[in-house]
Amino acid sequence: MASSPLALYFISGLGADKRVFSKLKLPEQHTIHHVEWIPPTDNESLAAYAKRLSAVIDTSTPFVLIGLSMGGMMAMEIAKLLKPKQVILLSSIKGGHELPWYYKMSGTFHLDKFISPSVFKTPTAMGYYLMGTNDDDSRAMLDAIARDADPNFIKWAMGAILGWENRVIPEHIYHIHGSDDHVLPASFTTPDIILQGGGHLMAYTMADKVSELLCNKLAEL
Repeated sequence: MASSPLALYFISGLGADKRVFSKLKLPEQHTIHHVEWIPPTDNESLAAYAKRLSAVIDTSTPFVLIGLSMGGMMAMEIAKLLKPKQVILLSSIKGGHELPWYYKMSGTFHLDKFISPSVFKTPTAMGYYLMGTNDDDSRAMLDAIARDADPNFIKWAMGAILGWENRVIPEHIYHIHGSDDHVLPASFTTPDIILQGGGHLMAYTMADKVSELLCNKLAEL
C-alpha cells in the first residue's frame, strides 16, 4: 500500500551535493527537494546555520528530512525548530557526544585551523578508503564533488562540526549507518539499522539497499 505523498528534503554531507543521492530510487508519489548549501557567516555555529537553512522548507505540507553525514547533523538541528514527520539519518550522528574521541580532541585544540581545505579538493587513496568508494564509478563521483567543493565552506564546516554540542534528540529519528563507515564509525553511535558492508557513502555505493530501507520507512508514514 502506497504511503501518503510527502516532501522529502535531502541534505548532503560536508562539501558534497545532490550527486551523493543520485542513485537512490524512491516512490514516485513523493516530491524530492535537494537542499543546497548557503554561505556561512563568520564563526557561525552549526545550529545557527541550520536555522537559516531551514527557510527553504515548506512546512505547509508533511515533510521528511533526510541527511547524510553533516547533512544529518543539520537535519537534527532543523527538526528542533520545525516539525518533520520523520528525520532519517544516513552515515551521521545525533549529537556532538557521538563524535569519535579523536575528533573531539581535534576540536579542543582547534587543530582544524591548521588543516588546509585543499586536502579535500584532491581525493587520495586514504580518502577513497575513508569514504568507502571502492570502484571507479564512486571514485569518479567523489572526484567531481571534490573539484566543485568550496574550500571556504569546508573550512567553516570542519570547525562547526567539531564545536557541535547538541544533546536534544527530536522525535521520529530513524538512523541508518554502515558497518564499515571509517569517517563516523558505527561504534560511536546508536543506529536503528546497521547496513553490513556499508561505508560512509553507502547512499551511493549501496544505493539499492539504502533505497529499500528508505522505502520501507516511508511506507510507514
